[in-house]
Amino acid sequence: MKKLHLLAIAILFLCSCAETEEPTTVSETELLSIKVLSTALNSGEQGIVMTHTETGSPIGYARFSNGATLNIDVEKGKKYHLTVISKKFNIYEIETYSFMQDRQITLGNKKPEMENFMAGNGIFVTFITHHSDMDYGNLSSNLGIISNKWSLNSKKVQLENSYFANSSQYLLSARTRNGEIRYKLIDRPERSSFDTYEFSKLLRYDKELTLPTKHLQRFIFKISSLKREIGTWRYHYIIDQASIGDNPFPMPESTKLGFIDQFEDYETIVTGIPNAVMSSGYYKVGAIPTDIKLPEGQKIDIESRSIIDFKYSTSFTHNHFSATYYYSPPTTFTKVNWTIHGDRNNLKVKSLHADANSLDPALPNINELRLTSITAINSSMSYTEILKEKFQTPDPFLKLEYTWLKSNAN
Repeated sequence: MKKLHLLAIAILFLCSCAETEEPTTVSETELLSIKVLSTALNSGEQGIVMTHTETGSPIGYARFSNGATLNIDVEKGKKYHLTVISKKFNIYEIETYSFMQDRQITLGNKKPEMENFMAGNGIFVTFITHHSDMDYGNLSSNLGIISNKWSLNSKKVQLENSYFANSSQYLLSARTRNGEIRYKLIDRPERSSFDTYEFSKLLRYDKELTLPTKHLQRFIFKISSLKREIGTWRYHYIIDQASIGDNPFPMPESTKLGFIDQFEDYETIVTGIPNAVMSSGYYKVGAIPTDIKLPEGQKIDIESRSIIDFKYSTSFTHNHFSATYYYSPPTTFTKVNWTIHGDRNNLKVKSLHADANSLDPALPNINELRLTSITAINSSMSYTEILKEKFQTPDPFLKLEYTWLKSNAN
């Protein structure tokens, strides 16, 4: 009788375990159709795509090349996680977008780089002088290319600039040690010329935003005017940029950012770093910001680091997140950078697809990935709109605004 009693307990235990385990297979699937653009992969790269269920179980796996059309399994009637891998040698760049629902998507929607790269055909030198101490200066061509060398000697800034025959104007910007900022538009200078400008005779910005910076270790910003060109945004002028905190001077109580009314569209990038763990920032493409407030005194609590059952919490109001994982064993040349995206505070990727493990043995066991950071993002775009922009029809002149909070997980 005792043996029968123990057997009954064992059966009940097994049944209760079976009820709480999540399934590793799906009973019904349907096809996800993927169109791969001819520019999806760079030269020498190999492409891999995987799908997982909402609970992280692997479903589909396929290799792809530029211009291909794929059909891959997803769970019928439910959302799925899409993982895209680009491999070159033993370096893997991996991105997972969670809780997707479209059954027709496009891979390889890339926007042209906004940066302008041109070699000048000569140089010219600009000096900015002032009766009190200067902090720095910048000079930008109307091609969005900024002065490549500068030096500071107390009350004088020296800028060495590339000369472009097809640049009709340059924008000069400067900041004093007491935080005053000014600018001037300069008509085409002469090649090999030396010109001096007195700071007090430069123009005040039409709009100035003041941000508190005393509590930060570093404050980084870049403000650029934009123009529409060949189906994408291009830099027009770099209005101002700096990394404050990279010098021996103490952080200022506040820092001013300047904007000019005659330019309609801007890219505004701001990053504040209070310590080695946390950072926050602001990003906008569009009109001059009405206000910029970085998250202060907030943090992200990581409740589960593993990608098998990733989970976090934060008081910062946001509508999606991204988290990065890294893997690089000391005995091989393999490197894996894996970024996950989602609109919930958790995500599960239980394992790689079996074909991925067998065909790419250099890929790590999922348990070996190390979480490096997590970023919570409060965007003017919903997560659904972000997925549409990524995998459906991107807007070449997209305007957006978001604030973010980042925690390093090392």
